[in-house]
Amino acid sequence: MHTPDGRIWEERGEPVFDQKGNLIGVVEIARDITDSKNIEEALQKSEKRFRLSMEATRDGLWDWDIRTGDGYFSPGYYHMLGYDADSFPMTGNSWLELMHPDDRVRTLKANQECIDGRCETFETEFRMKAKNGEWRWIMGRGKCVERDEHKRALRLVGTHVDITDRKLAEEKIKMLLAEKELMLKEVHHRIKNNMNTIAGLLFLQANMLKESAARSALMDSKNRVMSMMVLYDKLYCSDDFNEISIKDYLEPLLDEIINMFPNKTNVKIIKNIDDFKLESKILSPLGIIVNELITNIMKYAFGEGGDATIGISASAKNGRITCVIEDNGKGLPESINLDSPHGFGLQLVDMLVKQIDGDIRIERSEGTRFIIEFKA
Repeated sequence: MHTPDGRIWEERGEPVFDQKGNLIGVVEIARDITDSKNIEEALQKSEKRFRLSMEATRDGLWDWDIRTGDGYFSPGYYHMLGYDADSFPMTGNSWLELMHPDDRVRTLKANQECIDGRCETFETEFRMKAKNGEWRWIMGRGKCVERDEHKRALRLVGTHVDITDRKLAEEKIKMLLAEKELMLKEVHHRIKNNMNTIAGLLFLQANMLKESAARSALMDSKNRVMSMMVLYDKLYCSDDFNEISIKDYLEPLLDEIINMFPNKTNVKIIKNIDDFKLESKILSPLGIIVNELITNIMKYAFGEGGDATIGISASAKNGRITCVIEDNGKGLPESINLDSPHGFGLQLVDMLVKQIDGDIRIERSEGTRFIIEFKA
């Protein structure tokens, strides 16, 4: 019964009998049930909204009661695997029967950690068998919503989302990247081989010339090609085509340069190169710079006999790279400087130092020291 003020009342009559069992009246009992009715209607609306949202979503929603083993799966769950409500084979925790055997241990471990209270949520990827026999990749997420007094989970809820298309796209991208890396390695290898051919041709041409100046110029050009060839050899062997260890690059390059000269056994080489990475676009001009300076030292710094020493160091500090090439030879004449270099070699060094936005200075004390600094 509704009253004018909008309240809802429940009425109930109770008969009253005398001692002989004769009906002598009726007692009317009225109770205000407005609040309980409102709560009931709110629960019905909430349940309806919940069911509509569960039926509308394409994701698989699940609710697992660990105490009883019962489970609820939304329509989106079985539609995701190609089933309808009547043919869906899963009840409770039987979802394991549709999971790929290789994924079960990993997935169960994630679930168990949440059940045991080691985490509140979990996320894992696995494969499930669709009705047509295909394996579909699923992203599973879950959360504990109820625990007992021992912190053990009593109820888990979560979602299963079909990510098969994404996984296939990722696999295709990985395959394309692998193909690109293989092609890039092949390109570096071919460039190295072509440079080796060029260096060989320069060497043959130099040996055919009688003029010492022309022969020396060709040999210097050959050495410059060899310095670039060492870089491409490192790029070919490296997993990272953008950055290479300066130590791995400069040390073998130094050995290549020194081995070109007949007086190599009379020269002691001291290497103090820190192991840090630089971009290949920096290492290429740096290698030619080192080649020019070491070549000049081997040609002109030392006389006959004596204790000949060449030192090369490289370090990184506060975002700056410092590379030092020095010798204990007879020293560079004061007339030779980098402000107005006369020879092609020093002109090339000056140009390449500017190319890497660096600075170079010469110190003349007990030999010659070239100090090159640039940003990392």
